[in-house]
Amino acid sequence: MVGAAATRPLTPLLTTPSKAATCRSGPAYRDLRRLNAFTDADRSCAALGVFEDRLAETGTGFLVGDAVTYVDLALFYILFELGEADVVPDWAERFDFPYLGSFVQAMQARPAIDNYLKDERRMPRYTRPGYTYCAGLHSPAPHGAGEGPVSEAFLEREQNSL
Repeated sequence: MVGAAATRPLTPLLTTPSKAATCRSGPAYRDLRRLNAFTDADRSCAALGVFEDRLAETGTGFLVGDAVTYVDLALFYILFELGEADVVPDWAERFDFPYLGSFVQAMQARPAIDNYLKDERRMPRYTRPGYTYCAGLHSPAPHGAGEGPVSEAFLEREQNSL
């Protein structure tokens, strides 16, 4: 079956009308090999499917155990970026990942994470190549990025830390 799946014609997920069905009905992550004909979208959906299934399996809202771990934080960071307005803001609904969608909402609602996301000391978003600033939800603008100056409070804290 792996050989047949690797040679089937693939449709890019972002242009497919039935996106959710395409994403969840694609190859399983365990069936993918390092070298294959699958698109980045197919591989991404397969990987997200592993996390979706794990959250459904644990039933705790976390990937491991019943409290936040570094694994949860790492996954949240990636999914938060995926949900930016210039990426795929409706990814959970579009690709049928209800557990992952709930996970991101619950993590973002945690006071410490919410404070981190809104902290102007947080590293700004950049596009690559060239590392040019790009706006995002709560993403602080670096001084001179065309998004306004850094706040006086931030500059004062930075000066006091020297």
